[in-house]
Amino acid sequence: RRALEGGRSKDEPPSLLLRTGVYRLNPEYDWKVDVLDLVRRVEEGKGAHGRGDFHAAVDLWRSAWSLYRGPFLQGHYEAWVAARREVYQKAYLEMLRELGDLYQRLGRIEEAVDAYRSVLVEDPLQEKVHVALMQLYSGQGRRDMVRRQYDRLCTMLREELSVEPLPQTTREYHRLMA
Repeated sequence: RRALEGGRSKDEPPSLLLRTGVYRLNPEYDWKVDVLDLVRRVEEGKGAHGRGDFHAAVDLWRSAWSLYRGPFLQGHYEAWVAARREVYQKAYLEMLRELGDLYQRLGRIEEAVDAYRSVLVEDPLQEKVHVALMQLYSGQGRRDMVRRQYDRLCTMLREELSVEPLPQTTREYHRLMA
C-alpha cells in the first residue's frame, strides 16, 4: 500500500480503495497485471487455435510465454495463493504443451523442442511430453537424444515415484529405436 501511494500527488485519486475492509485497485487507473495478461493471451490463443488460425495462436501463446516469471507469488503459502498458483501453473503448462504440439504441426521442430523442454523444467514428470520429445528427436535421426530422454524419464520416475514408465511409453521408445 505504501509503495503504491508513495509517489502520488495529493490531487490524484488514490491507487487503492478500501471498501468493507477489503483493498481494491482503483478502476480509474489503467492497471497492467501480468498474470491477468498471461491468462487473457492463453485464452485468446485457444480461441484462435479453435478457429484454425494457428499463426495467431502461436503469436498469442508466445507472448503469454514471455510474460511468465515463475510460480504465482512464490514464497507465499496462504490457501488463496496456493489455489491460484495451481490454476495458473496448470494453464501455463497446458498452453506450453499445446504450443509445442502446434509448432510440431507447423514443422517448427526446434521451437517445439523448446516449448516441451520448458514444460519439463516446470514439471519434469510429464511422461507424454518426454514421449513427444523422443518422437521429435527420432524424426531428426537423433537416436542418442531419444535414448537420453528415455533414460532421464526412467530415472526421474524411479527416484520421485518409485515406478517405471507406462508400457506404451516403453513400447514407443523401442519403436523409435528400431
